[in-house]
Amino acid sequence: MPSPWAAHEAEAGGWIRRMFLEGQRLKAEFGADAVADLSLGQPLEAGDAVREAFAKAAADTFPGRFGYMPNSGYPAVRERCAADVQSDGVTAACITVTSGAAGAIALALRTFVSAGDTIVATAPFFPEFRLYAATLGSPFAVVATKDGAIDAAAIAEVLDDNTGALILNSPCNPSGHVISDAEYSAVATVLESHRRRTGRAVLLIVDEVYRRLHYPPAAAADPLKHWDNTVLARSFSKDLGVAGERIGYLVIHPSVAADTTERAIEMCARALGFVNAPATAQRAL
Repeated sequence: MPSPWAAHEAEAGGWIRRMFLEGQRLKAEFGADAVADLSLGQPLEAGDAVREAFAKAAADTFPGRFGYMPNSGYPAVRERCAADVQSDGVTAACITVTSGAAGAIALALRTFVSAGDTIVATAPFFPEFRLYAATLGSPFAVVATKDGAIDAAAIAEVLDDNTGALILNSPCNPSGHVISDAEYSAVATVLESHRRRTGRAVLLIVDEVYRRLHYPPAAAADPLKHWDNTVLARSFSKDLGVAGERIGYLVIHPSVAADTTERAIEMCARALGFVNAPATAQRAL
């Protein structure tokens, strides 16, 4: 019987996974130096300091070392992640440690978006965004950009009464575009206009998995200061070279941080089967 996911898998970038596997086969046959793998984002190998941190974390012993911790992550790790965000008002209460940025995006959708609401993304986009929407049972809509830059007017045309979330990616995979403060401001203006017209506050999800890999003249902007219904999905996969360790974090806007929100996020993580991010990876951080 054909899998009901077959069409989604093909459309959402199953070819990337197949390219990666073919790259692995070719490297084994011809040597790693002979193959340029442009499939999955693995720009770095873990450095000595990262390897030492993981070795130290793995060797650490105390009662419950490999047991459950609070679903949102170790308190000290959440504090450190909050400091890393460098945005006014962000505290540990805004942080949930996740299984990578993908886990953060899926968790944000499950927590803050109703099943069946449309998920919008700007093109070009990471193909698996479409799978995250399908998992929620939501339609997926794509809006064009202008030479990679955000086109706020085009976003305004796509938003409707059924829109639940807008996903942006900065720096963008695959275009490399870094979203500026002016672009975030323009998007916020569109979202505020939409809120006044429909009464719905669209969730803005910003995938910042490549946040440490931008170069002058591009400069990182703070999406949280522009729209109060914003969450950030972050990961250490790219800048620390630990993609296989699946460690990242979700940042929610300080205006929605509350005990009830934290409990909702925790239960959605359990519903998705994440429970909590890996203990050793958290302690290595």
